[in-house]
Amino acid sequence: MAFTSSLSERTVMGDKRVNFGILAQATGDTGGTVATGLTKVDSFFCSMNADITISGGDAAIITKDFVADQDGFWMAIGY
Repeated sequence: MAFTSSLSERTVMGDKRVNFGILAQATGDTGGTVATGLTKVDSFFCSMNADITISGGDAAIITKDFVADQDGFWMAIGY
């Protein structure tokens, strides 16, 4: 199994869109890209111990613990 992510819920808070999802990483994987469903991400939160880089509507995740399987949640706020 490789790094996977999926969008599971969408909502609006004020004038921002907020999208939520789940992600999983197999042993030995070092991360992957989360397609948030947004055009521009202002804030991104992830339950995994990871370095995160935002580019447009995507979040690239490099996990810091690639020795064990991990499952987690993510939240993106933007437009």
